[in-house]
Amino acid sequence: MFEKFKVPAVFVSVQASLALLSAARDTGLVVDIGDGVIHFVPIFRGKIVAAGVQRIDRGGSDLTKHLWNLLRQGGVPLETSAEMDIVREIKEQFCFVSQNPQNESEQSSLNKPYTFPDGRVVTITSKMRVLTNEPLFDPTVLGLEASKSLQRMIVESIQRCDANMQHPMFQNIVICGGPSTMTGIRERIEMEVRKLVPHQPLNVIAPEWRKIATWLGGSKLASHSKFSSNWVFYKEWCEFGTRIIAHKCT
Repeated sequence: MFEKFKVPAVFVSVQASLALLSAARDTGLVVDIGDGVIHFVPIFRGKIVAAGVQRIDRGGSDLTKHLWNLLRQGGVPLETSAEMDIVREIKEQFCFVSQNPQNESEQSSLNKPYTFPDGRVVTITSKMRVLTNEPLFDPTVLGLEASKSLQRMIVESIQRCDANMQHPMFQNIVICGGPSTMTGIRERIEMEVRKLVPHQPLNVIAPEWRKIATWLGGSKLASHSKFSSNWVFYKEWCEFGTRIIAHKCT
């Protein structure tokens, strides 16, 4: 950063910490849903609880591939890798997280037409729209019998923390990342987690700006009036090397 981009100072932070900061909280469980992985990071009073950190190697790209298969099963011819971008566009435009997937996947009133760049018009059925995101909550849909669901990982991450930490974390489950912007995901996560811990008060927070939560958190942190002493300057880097990062960015 110093040599190539000539920045005057740097600061290194964990993505989940910045996402939680963007939600104006210092305690909670951050569920960061990415393109290929989902991270579960419990944070208590600004400190990451290492015992509860978990990940699932499944994310938005897997949902896109699942929709690809649903489209082909529905008779839509897809062959080239370039068409994967079209499928991703269909996913983002039409698919949603249902509270009752078995029922809604059979409702023909939810069918929508989509025009491909070559002029073909195909029907995006209710089954495609509803079932695309189900692998998040039921990994067996993808044949992943040994993998755990999103809701199970949320509960396990929190329960790995000390007992006094668990109550505030259940009440501050913050979701972020691109795939987290799907319509209905907050309500579905809350419903599924509640089934696993029915007597535990909980709150799932899905900020409007959650797609850029990390960037927003970084902006808030850097603009804080008391933050200036945390910057690592080039002179310090030259004198102490990587040790200064560990010292000032923890």
